[in-house]
Amino acid sequence: MAVLGLELLAEMVARPPRTTYKTADLGAPTFLVDEQVVCRHDFTVMNRQGHSLVCSHYVPMGCKHYPVVVYAHGNCGSRGDADVHVNLLLPCKISVVSFDFSGAGLS
Repeated sequence: MAVLGLELLAEMVARPPRTTYKTADLGAPTFLVDEQVVCRHDFTVMNRQGHSLVCSHYVPMGCKHYPVVVYAHGNCGSRGDADVHVNLLLPCKISVVSFDFSGAGLS
């Protein structure tokens, strides 16, 4: 019995349950951060293994040349975890790209 518990614990650490959500859970594609209109542009890229990675780019409306921070979520996270960083970085004129790793979230 104890061995099964340890195996389950090891499996949860090595392969935690996949975070599930809908794109709508990310909120509206246009919203305000510090009185600035921000747009979330969702897109998909293909990795070398042929897997689709679902991504979001958060950028102030009308701005095309902001530097960007790429947010990579933790072991059992998703691109939605970038919210805190979006709210912190956009007022500093830094856009944010977040993505779901292959096998995580919607990827």
